[in-house]
Amino acid sequence: MEILTNIVSNIEARLTELIEIAERRFPSWRGTDNAGILKAATERAYLTARAFPPQTAKQLLKWTLVTRVLFEELRDSYRRGEFTGACLLGDGQEAVGAGVALAMRKGDYLAPEHRSFSAMLAHGTPLDHYWRNFFMRATGPTGGHDPNIHFSDLAHRNFGFMVSDMAVSAGVINGAVFAKNQRLTHENGSELLPEDHAAGVAIFGDGAASNGLAHEGMNLARALRLPVLFAILNNQIALRTNPTEEHGGIDLANRALPAGEEQP
Repeated sequence: MEILTNIVSNIEARLTELIEIAERRFPSWRGTDNAGILKAATERAYLTARAFPPQTAKQLLKWTLVTRVLFEELRDSYRRGEFTGACLLGDGQEAVGAGVALAMRKGDYLAPEHRSFSAMLAHGTPLDHYWRNFFMRATGPTGGHDPNIHFSDLAHRNFGFMVSDMAVSAGVINGAVFAKNQRLTHENGSELLPEDHAAGVAIFGDGAASNGLAHEGMNLARALRLPVLFAILNNQIALRTNPTEEHGGIDLANRALPAGEEQP
């Protein structure tokens, strides 16, 4: 854990330097050759990040890098046999969870799926929660009873990934947001202004989006007018099922249409 902490501290110290390097390199990364395709895609990602305020862009970079370092350290430890059980990581999806979490307020609720380490980290969960839980430490969030990712962090309103019914987050998030806003309304003595409502985010993959739990969750959120965002990760495969066989290859943004939500 000390090694991991030192690496993360180094990332934080070098954020400005990394951004300056990107400033110098990315504008020249253009081309139509094979290498240029990757460079062009990277440049688009960088230019997208430039649309954020500088501090937000730095935070996005920070949590993306921190999560990737955590993945690499956990993977290496797992291969060395230092802990057992499953080692389910989310390589390539670090920026998604970080971006979602950075758009949230501290008082909002998060119900992620099993790869969204970055979302919980960016929303306040301590880094060592993951490390201690994988190594089954008594000081970890589950007291050493789970060598995996099945833990919550209620102090930061993060429900974590607690069961393997992949779309259960779509239902859990509704209960949390509904109960919190009911309590806030009672304490306020009158209806809340829109900006005073607690909001929530549920994250699940394309396979889970075909699950009845996901549709029930989206429908309930619509029926109760809950301020909940459902973020679907397009993994392009659900276990061994490709998108065509899974859902006919539809635009996943339209998953909310049966719940009455309009999509662009």
